[in-house]
Amino acid sequence: MDALPRDLPQNPDILAISDSRETELLTLPIDEGRTKNLIGGSNIVQLIYFGGDGNGVFKPGRGEDTLWEFPESHRLLYKRERAAYLVSKALHPGLVPPTIIRTINGAEGSIQDFIPDPKRTLRETGDGEKEAVRGQLFEIAIFDYVVWNKDRKPENLFIKDRRVIAIDNGVSFNEWLRGWIPENLSKMVAGRLIPTTLAKQYDSFLTSDEKQNRLREALEELVPGKTIDAMFARINQANKFLARGKISWDDMNDFTYHPGSTESIWPKY
Repeated sequence: MDALPRDLPQNPDILAISDSRETELLTLPIDEGRTKNLIGGSNIVQLIYFGGDGNGVFKPGRGEDTLWEFPESHRLLYKRERAAYLVSKALHPGLVPPTIIRTINGAEGSIQDFIPDPKRTLRETGDGEKEAVRGQLFEIAIFDYVVWNKDRKPENLFIKDRRVIAIDNGVSFNEWLRGWIPENLSKMVAGRLIPTTLAKQYDSFLTSDEKQNRLREALEELVPGKTIDAMFARINQANKFLARGKISWDDMNDFTYHPGSTESIWPKY
């Protein structure tokens, strides 16, 4: 099998940058006259302008269509956008753009920092470039497993400055399709070496009660407690394999919705 780069791109200031941008997204005045509706999805998505301080992507909860396959997240996908960002910030810094919750004209929704001029999406990337970011694609596959993201597509992975950026994370933290292991795990993870820094990030998180408690408390405002419990079980499961240094094809069936739980994989409604 192909070997992966043993390290991921690092930016020691990424957390400070994220904190600063979160504050800006929460407080900057919005030029409402320039707000634009973005076309292409079933939900309302708007590009908002902060004057000379960049742009944001606003997803109001009341603009979400009902997803029959995810009934527990009806008009709550925007909260899952924020939740996915918080997990990224704790375990995969820089993977998801800063995302906050804000009310605009009476509509509460998520605002995610807009990525200007990405070079291309993953779908538009050639094989050579994909190989160059293979370690980051591995990381995204693990992240999608942890947040149980069922909507990852090449179109919602941007590449900019040789970094892969994951957007559109609202269809995460759901209980539906518990028996469906994310497909990109087998494509990007099985049989490949694990980036050293990724294993270190998980170990650092799981050996810190403070980091775990801080993340859990933040998520409790966004998603159900039982969903958080399942996510922490997945973090521990992922860490078990990351610590080994390699994940085999035979390990794929162990990447379940709630490792260690005896509850049925099918949710009750």
